[in-house]
Amino acid sequence: MENYLDDNVRRFIASRAGIHTCSSPDHKDCNTDRQNGIPRGIHNSFHDLRQVRVPTGMTRLEKMQCRQGFSLLSMATQEAIAEEVQRLQSEGILMSLGTLTQQTLKSPLAKQVLEP
Repeated sequence: MENYLDDNVRRFIASRAGIHTCSSPDHKDCNTDRQNGIPRGIHNSFHDLRQVRVPTGMTRLEKMQCRQGFSLLSMATQEAIAEEVQRLQSEGILMSLGTLTQQTLKSPLAKQVLEP
């Protein structure tokens, strides 16, 4: 149950940072760029969602209340969430490990390996 609450807090923090979170298994809700197939936002995968940090001092009650009203949270928790929102806005969500960048895919070595 604790993981479920933490994931809900992560989604709440991400939404405050302007990052869309997709919870649909077919990814119809993730606003995919239809021409390039690029998903917008983060998904429920371990790597994407777990990059959002849950404040360490957040109580279980605050985790349940955060979506009901930000003002219900303690000042320390509000400040910690505000700091995490700023961090996400400046750093963003890193791509999944093992996902190659466009620059890497365009390199001569990658072209040689990927061509049949």
